[in-house]
Amino acid sequence: MNKIQRMIMSVSFYICILISMNLNKQRYNMKKTLLKVCFLLLGVMVLASCTDNIYDRPHIEDRTKAYMKMFGEIDPKQDWNMAERKSIIVDAAGSSNVKIYAKSRAAYVQVADYQNVSGTQELGFDAARDVDDFVVIGGGTVKLAKNGETVSLDAPASRVLMNGGGLDKNGLNPYVEQLSTYKTFTIDEILPFLQYVPEKKDSRTNPSFHSDFLAVSTADREVTIYPVYWNASFYHEFGIYTYNEDGTKDERVVWRNKDSGSNTVQVRFNNDNGTVTNWQNPSSIWTGSDTNTKCINNASTIVNAVQSKGFKVKLPVGKKYGFFIKAYNTSMSTYKPDGTYTNSNYDADELVHTWYSEAQYNYDKQGHASFFETLVEKNGQKVYQTFLGFEDAVVHAKGPDPRHPNSSYTAENGDSIYNYSVNADGTYKSGGWKGDRDYNDLMFIIDPAPVVIDHTEQEWIIAAEDLGQEDDFDFNDLVVSVKSMAGTGKAQITALAAGGTLPLYFYKNDTLIGGGEYHEKFFDRFASEKTGLYPMINTYAYNTKGKTIEINVEPHFSLTTFRGSYMGGFNIVMHEPSSTDGKGQVIITPPHEGEAPQMICVPAGWKWPKERVLINNPYPLFGEWGKDYTNAKWAVEENIAEEFKSELIAR
Repeated sequence: MNKIQRMIMSVSFYICILISMNLNKQRYNMKKTLLKVCFLLLGVMVLASCTDNIYDRPHIEDRTKAYMKMFGEIDPKQDWNMAERKSIIVDAAGSSNVKIYAKSRAAYVQVADYQNVSGTQELGFDAARDVDDFVVIGGGTVKLAKNGETVSLDAPASRVLMNGGGLDKNGLNPYVEQLSTYKTFTIDEILPFLQYVPEKKDSRTNPSFHSDFLAVSTADREVTIYPVYWNASFYHEFGIYTYNEDGTKDERVVWRNKDSGSNTVQVRFNNDNGTVTNWQNPSSIWTGSDTNTKCINNASTIVNAVQSKGFKVKLPVGKKYGFFIKAYNTSMSTYKPDGTYTNSNYDADELVHTWYSEAQYNYDKQGHASFFETLVEKNGQKVYQTFLGFEDAVVHAKGPDPRHPNSSYTAENGDSIYNYSVNADGTYKSGGWKGDRDYNDLMFIIDPAPVVIDHTEQEWIIAAEDLGQEDDFDFNDLVVSVKSMAGTGKAQITALAAGGTLPLYFYKNDTLIGGGEYHEKFFDRFASEKTGLYPMINTYAYNTKGKTIEINVEPHFSLTTFRGSYMGGFNIVMHEPSSTDGKGQVIITPPHEGEAPQMICVPAGWKWPKERVLINNPYPLFGEWGKDYTNAKWAVEENIAEEFKSELIAR
């Protein structure tokens, strides 16, 4: 049932009540009652007809009063925009390309890309209001900076520790130090990663983790990586790569997950009789064969805890580095190129895939790593814990496997049947590999979290209400994401949801985005010929995103209240279904300070409520944000109502 239908039903119900109440009134009152009823019926007819006024839109004052009654007072400075204009002053000795990254969830995402910067310049960009930490890359340097600080870009790039690849003569990686003692993690400290990368579910739609990234070594963090879990049939090697001065990579293997001779990771189980087993080597336990019991198990035996010897990263300050895995196929018999038979662990001829944390180095050009933080229970308190994970098989493929040109995929999304085989002479015969895209085939806990740079851009969400009804605050009638990196003059608009059923037109100032109606241009969904109303999209479930449309923006474009523009100048025009001449349209604009919102701007990763679910149900602190415009914690994970967390986090 759409909003207009609900409105008509409400008015009709009120009419029935009036008639019932006045049946026994005096005759002189009956005339008044009938007159009231006539006026109300006329209102219903007007509401349901194709006139210029399809509804009585509440005045902003009425909506503000309704908001305050439901959620509390409004901060006079509240503009319902979580973006804020920030800047870094750079001092470049010569001409440099400068990239700036802002802290977003577990990593830093790119917010600015300025070309040919020279001398001293102030570079502006949008970032979350509560973010004050940035990474500046330019002139061969990597610097951490605060908002408003000056950064010198003339320092030389740090040199690599050593060249070459592989393990040293002692089987250790010179970039890391393997700790001699175990650190114990309870199962409650490990299991929360399944909220973000659940077993057998495509996790690529989850904006809460980063999948295309590298790290930067800093003076204040001695990063330690703890292997804690795997669930895959492949044998894995895990390693770290760094960059040489000529741009080439130096790769070093750190650890093997199913090395029977290693005691790096051990587990203990809960027995059926309530006792706990001794610590055991998990190389023969986590085989990946069982996927029905949250995967932290051996059949029906539940893991009690994991102990792991971590690997401490030892790199020069400012050094950029990434992570990789090698996946070896040991589950079937194959032939070496010389025709001899082999099935040995970690044999070079058994290497199937090498996947990097930066998508540019993967032959399918997709992200294969996941980096995220989630809340875990430690000593009776909820704290953030950082995870690193990997997807060990192809996640997307078009056409043949680049390494085997004679092969082919049966679907563009990579859903092929993969049983890799070769001929007796070692040449490719048929098959390949299929990935389930859950990004949890190999999992690590990193403590403390490194400075991680995500290659994706900062993304914002604009969520709006169309009718502005006094009881409608679900903010799902039009939901879009906006990416606009400072310095580029471009913005990408991606449709996320359309809860409004009336014709909607999304504008940047006076320019219509997409050249037509929102449902049609972004989702290829059309109005009913009978009612003229459009279907609701992504309001009861979170399905596929709509199209992305790129637009040109002004040189100093900002989503903040900047140079007289609110939320980047975006606005919505709503028409009644039969309107072809512009009549009956309503313009929905971002709120000014102190007004009740019909549009809000929040960082990407925010999940809009389902249809007719008040925003303060999943976000109980929404009203606190209204009272204090600087309060950015209302939408973070720990403040989502428990009954909504599974629905909102893993979408």
